Amino acid sequence: MQRAHIPLYLEMIPQVFLRGRHADRVLFETFNLHEIPASEKKEIAATFYEIIRKWRLIIAINANNDRMEEANLYRLLGIYMLLNNQKLPHHPAFEKLRNENIQRKAELALEDPAVRCLLPNWLYERMKKELGNEKVEPIMQIQNEEPPVFIRVNTLKTTENELYETLFTKGLVPQRTTISNAIQIGDAARLFKTKEFFEGMYEVQDLHSQQVSLIAAPQPGQRVIDACAGAGGKTLHLAALMQNKGKIIALDVSAKKMQELQRRIKKAGISMVEARIIDSKKVIKRLEASADLVLIDAPCSGTGVLRRNPDIRWFLDEIELARLIGIQQHLLNDFIHCVKPGGKLVYSTCSILPSENEKQIEKFLLQHPHCTLELEQRLETTHQGGDGFYVAVIRKPVQS
Repeated sequence: MQRAHIPLYLEMIPQVFLRGRHADRVLFETFNLHEIPASEKKEIAATFYEIIRKWRLIIAINANNDRMEEANLYRLLGIYMLLNNQKLPHHPAFEKLRNENIQRKAELALEDPAVRCLLPNWLYERMKKELGNEKVEPIMQIQNEEPPVFIRVNTLKTTENELYETLFTKGLVPQRTTISNAIQIGDAARLFKTKEFFEGMYEVQDLHSQQVSLIAAPQPGQRVIDACAGAGGKTLHLAALMQNKGKIIALDVSAKKMQELQRRIKKAGISMVEARIIDSKKVIKRLEASADLVLIDAPCSGTGVLRRNPDIRWFLDEIELARLIGIQQHLLNDFIHCVKPGGKLVYSTCSILPSENEKQIEKFLLQHPHCTLELEQRLETTHQGGDGFYVAVIRKPVQS
């Protein structure tokens, strides 16, 4: 951490921990507000995410004092720097910090398994209860790493081989993966600045996020509903798999996300997506028995993508988790009616909690015994692989 960057962290950290703003948005706005050399942005971003990731350990060393006053924030940053064997600059808040004391306190703090996992106590206990005590630490070891970067080739505009060769010549260090049209990027610093990105030849998308759409397996000419489309990551993939033939109804409650979706489908060269805002129950009612495939990429805890979004763990609590589980149940019960007889509903989350996954599907099938579970799959987080996802494919009978 460079001394010149410390004021930036003092500005950004309270926005996450006091105002509950997402780290990526805070970082984006900070870079827009300040004149920061492009060569320094990568280091600032990596450090900011690592501070958030290690916050549980940092505050444990500081006797669980996470006050956002400037003097205490300086002290917390000093603890982070000493944990990373960095020399502290001169500042009154750093005067009483000694490396040997911090290292000793860190050893003591790490005797607590919740601290080792860098999780709030309640979330550690919830994971232990749902996943089993022996599984939590290995999972969180991976979830607390810096994530690999993947892109999805837009096959409506190029091919995997063509794009691979182009990115190789540009020095982005592409590597092929086990999934068709998914490429891992070794040097992602210029990923959003290439001509190919601006022309819509690829999108940044996690490996297992891409696999969800492959499991859904939409066919050209079908009518598909993307029930929780958001800004359209999976919508774009579904459209490419359908060769831009057929119809996708992309739904979301957010008008802002629908605007972003419209921009992205135009950039990707897609003409068969219709975006609709869910502003009343009538929007869903009008789609009854109309779709060959409904994808519910449900709002969830995000516990499968903590390495990519480390701030999520600080926005969650038991009340919010219960609210999300309730939304998931409503989505399943509402959108099964939009599936044609003989069609299928695909439910996915980026959660690793059974309460949001297997337990939801169990409850749904008890309420809808005429439906059948064709496939249920956990996509586990791996060191150089995709994030944690869950997918279930449910078939509606030809005749009820």
